[in-house]
Amino acid sequence: MGMPYIHGTPILCPFAMGNPELKVEMEEKDNILKCYKLFVDDKLCSMISEQMNIYAKQFLDANPDLKPRSRARSWIETTSDEIRVLLGKGHTLYLENWYTSPRLVDKLVKSNTDCVGTMSSNRKEFPQTVKSAKLKKGEITAAFRGKQMVMKWKDKRDVIIVSTFHGTEMCEVEKKRRKNC
Repeated sequence: MGMPYIHGTPILCPFAMGNPELKVEMEEKDNILKCYKLFVDDKLCSMISEQMNIYAKQFLDANPDLKPRSRARSWIETTSDEIRVLLGKGHTLYLENWYTSPRLVDKLVKSNTDCVGTMSSNRKEFPQTVKSAKLKKGEITAAFRGKQMVMKWKDKRDVIIVSTFHGTEMCEVEKKRRKNC
C-alpha cells in the first residue's frame, strides 16, 4: 500500500494510530469512511456481530424474569452486514479514548454520525484550555468546536469526555447500594 498524501504531505489515518507502519493512500476528497472501511473488514464485522450475539444470549439467559413485552425478548441475531452500514445513517457511535481524537469527531459529524465517549488529552487539536485546567473535585471545564464538546470533570482523577449532542449540564445521581457487596 502507498503512503497517505494530501497535496504531497503524508497523513496518518486516525484508525492507524497504533500501527505507524500501516500507510494508506488518500486523496483530499476522501473522507474518514474510506479509512474506516480499510480497517473494519468483513472479519472484524463478523467478530463484532458474533460478540454482540453472544452478549445478548448471555443477557437473556441471565434474565429469565423479563417482562413478556420486553424489547430484549425480540432480539434477532445481528449480521456483519448490519454492522458495516451503521455509519452515515444518523446513528450515535460510542467511543473509547484509544482511537478518539478531535479530528475524528469532526469527520464523524460531517458523515452524519454523532458520537460520545472518552478522549485522551494528548491528541492533536485537543483544546489547550481544557488540557491545562487545574480542577478541584466536582468541577468541570469544557470547550466547543462546532457540534463537538470536550469536557474535563474532576473526580478522583480527571475524566475527559467528548460529545456531539450533550452539553455541560451536570446532575446529581443518587448512589445505589448494591446487594451482596
